Amino acid sequence: AEYYTVCFWNSEVNPDMNGIGNCSDANVIGESTENMQTSITFADAGWDFVGEIINGPNDVWDICDGTNYPKLWWEFTTGDFVCPDGVDFIDFAVLANTWLLEDGAPGYNPVCDISEPADETIDTSDLEVFTENWLK
Repeated sequence: AEYYTVCFWNSEVNPDMNGIGNCSDANVIGESTENMQTSITFADAGWDFVGEIINGPNDVWDICDGTNYPKLWWEFTTGDFVCPDGVDFIDFAVLANTWLLEDGAPGYNPVCDISEPADETIDTSDLEVFTENWLK
């Protein structure tokens, strides 16, 4: 029985590899670095990503397209609005740009509504969650 399907490796980093144990395997696919850092490569193969529903509603994987490889959704830090990973001044600028906006208002950004439960307003409850994750 096979215990893995639709696995990938970076064929630019390891060009001499053919799969697991250097054996050809249809379940192990070599891809370029560019493709390995693009969500569509994995979503097209059936991986369930945050923000897409075709491969399921569970949001198992996430990625900062063009900057890194897929990670499990929980490995991303709440408040990291702009990739690459980490909550910093760039993310603070995104939060500030939506400050006190309500859902439906021009410029409202739902990814900044990070309070639990989300209240459809970017306010101090979101800032509190953001500061708890500062520099993570």
